[in-house]
Amino acid sequence: MNKKITLIGVVAIISIILIIFAISSPFIFTQEGSPNFDFTETGQIGDTIGGITAPIIGILGAFLLFLTLLEEYKFNKRHAELSTDEQLKSIFFNLLQSQRDMSSKVTTFVETRNTENTDKVNKVGLVFFRYAIGEYKKRWDIDNNKLPEDQIKAASERFFKKHEYENIDHYFKYIYHILKILKRHENDKIERLGEKAEIYTQFKEYAEFIQAQMFIEELILLFYHSFLFGEYQEIIIHYGIFNNLSESDLVHIKHKTILEKFKNKK
Repeated sequence: MNKKITLIGVVAIISIILIIFAISSPFIFTQEGSPNFDFTETGQIGDTIGGITAPIIGILGAFLLFLTLLEEYKFNKRHAELSTDEQLKSIFFNLLQSQRDMSSKVTTFVETRNTENTDKVNKVGLVFFRYAIGEYKKRWDIDNNKLPEDQIKAASERFFKKHEYENIDHYFKYIYHILKILKRHENDKIERLGEKAEIYTQFKEYAEFIQAQMFIEELILLFYHSFLFGEYQEIIIHYGIFNNLSESDLVHIKHKTILEKFKNKK
């Protein structure tokens, strides 16, 4: 904005100077007393003044044309940017709706035994996520010879690769897919416009929509699932998806320091 004001100011000042010069030139060049510029006896004052002022007017016209073309370019650029933003918004909220639908349909069947027979109970949505956290804890073991990150990865591989939890694995990969789309568009926009902080804020707000519609139980499981994919951990940290998780939500107190690394302080 300041660059635009400065450019307009420079053009305006030059234009005023040229106009004043063009208007005052008849008076300047018809004054007596200057042997080098004695136009009073030539009879060609009009031609002389015209020859002097025509280039000035041409330069002034060129400045105004340049300014017009510059403003038209900026308008077209803003219009194209708005169009790109609207397309992204439409795609994103469609993906968000699909995420909501998938979350409510994530399910597994659990066998319950009594003295007479065995029944299967279907656990869906939030009930499933709460059940899954309990099952994840059962697969957790403390191995002091491993770093906490390696322990988490081993437990996550045992848990999420089991057949009954494949659907949650697909669901979390879908969330990663949405975040990856956001990051790609963010990088493209920064490359075009260069306004890094402002653009990051815009895309972080998109990511907050994803986080806002997830149960805390989903975020806990997503935290442990992310250790299977280092690439996605970087995107999760970038957008601060786990900023609302606390140490009391975790499977083990040792994971507190790991969680702190996941929280984006921007």
